[in-house]
Amino acid sequence: METLRPFLIFDFDGTIGDTGGLILGVADRLAADKGRGPLSPEEMDVFVSEGALAFIRSQKIRPWELPGLFSRGRKYFSEVSGKVSLVPGIKEALKALKDDGFRMGIVTSNAEETVRNIISRNDIDVFDFILSEKGIFGKGKIIKKAMKTYGISPKYAVYIGDELRDVDAARYAGLKMVAVLWGLNSAKVFSNKKVDTVVKRTEDLKGIIEGLSI
Repeated sequence: METLRPFLIFDFDGTIGDTGGLILGVADRLAADKGRGPLSPEEMDVFVSEGALAFIRSQKIRPWELPGLFSRGRKYFSEVSGKVSLVPGIKEALKALKDDGFRMGIVTSNAEETVRNIISRNDIDVFDFILSEKGIFGKGKIIKKAMKTYGISPKYAVYIGDELRDVDAARYAGLKMVAVLWGLNSAKVFSNKKVDTVVKRTEDLKGIIEGLSI
């Protein structure tokens, strides 16, 4: 009897795109907009080891400031997106999953056009869809929308990401969650959150996903 393969929904930044350094650069530009100097290593460590929400709180960013910061951040990132490379080994892992019959999509906080350009430039024609959220904490709703649009049951879908907010989005949408440890957040972020499994290396991704109980 053939094993049912889950639909795989990926985050982009840090999971597929090797964007960590560029995102830190964008954060410095946003800090400069507020008349500040570059963020210190200690300030950035809050994001890496505690997640986006803890970082926002540590910077005393008010909720009504987030939409403007998010919009400018996307604009700044689009200006440097031509420098984005892929996480080493992820292209091969994605193609192996596609060859094995997995269907895949992307739900991202980045601008859809930016991600499509990077995907096209790197010749990764493996995704059924690429969808973008309009805010920094809205992925769960976009995942739900994607599942409804493409007829995907939450029971047979997995979200793969590298941040704490990816875990929250997956749980909101009722999906299993695979956390990758080569991205923006450290393993410490996931230690107190319920994830179904973690992946340390891109070459292990296919085997670990195939081993999930769906």
